[in-house]
Amino acid sequence: MAHQKSVLVADLGGTNARFACAQWEAAQVRLTNRAVLPAKDYPTLEQALAHYLAEVRAPPTNACFAVAGPLGEGVFQFTNLDWRFDPLALKKTFDWGAFHLVNDFAAMARGAADAQEATLTPIAEGRPDPTAPKIVMGPGTGLGLAVLVPEGEGWRVLPAEGGHVAFAPQTAREHEVWAALSAIDPYVSVERVASGSGLPHVYRALGGQGELNAKQIAARADQDPAAAGALDTFFSALGVFAGNAVLTTGARGGVLLCGGMLPALEARLHGSDFVPRFRNRGV
Repeated sequence: MAHQKSVLVADLGGTNARFACAQWEAAQVRLTNRAVLPAKDYPTLEQALAHYLAEVRAPPTNACFAVAGPLGEGVFQFTNLDWRFDPLALKKTFDWGAFHLVNDFAAMARGAADAQEATLTPIAEGRPDPTAPKIVMGPGTGLGLAVLVPEGEGWRVLPAEGGHVAFAPQTAREHEVWAALSAIDPYVSVERVASGSGLPHVYRALGGQGELNAKQIAARADQDPAAAGALDTFFSALGVFAGNAVLTTGARGGVLLCGGMLPALEARLHGSDFVPRFRNRGV
């Protein structure tokens, strides 16, 4: 769609719907009319779109949305949000000439592939193999993952649903969390531990009081043992998940961490067990 002069773009996750108008000027893309709408304020995507477009003087006639969930034929259902829509019906409703859906972490991976080294913060030392795949992963409302595979002079993006693999507890505390979560649902995915939607469940499993969200839990981690334990479990599970993903995909090119949560938790990430658990492969 890069040949279009203007395209409505959106990043639709489990918490926020981010919209903008993308305009191509020579080889550069400029975003205008940016807006972030809390998804909980709108019963449907159509209502959120109508609200946004009402504020845009000249709405684009084409659209491309990055969506949190696996793509398939027919109606799309978000993984961590009670929104569902029929892409063909949405295209007709808003009279778009072209409408494309991409997995949100596939979109994230395409951007990460072009990231300059100066914009990256090192977490663990290593020597990446430039001929090997890379992983792009990270926690937001859910836990996303995509793989970048070298292809010619660029990269091929392989979207995945790695966050739904099984959580593998290794410590007494992690077994305690697993037991509490499995009492609710017998299948405990790693996303139910290492994500924004999962952190409150971990907090309560460790004796935390009240219905706190992930941001509130992080804010009180220095004075609330359950909050501190929840974050420690979060980072440990994330490290194991990242290490397993590298072994599974052969991603010797490196792991790029992103997602909505980690920028706000960067200091705690550096002091966590993420790297030891990432590297501990039992050999």
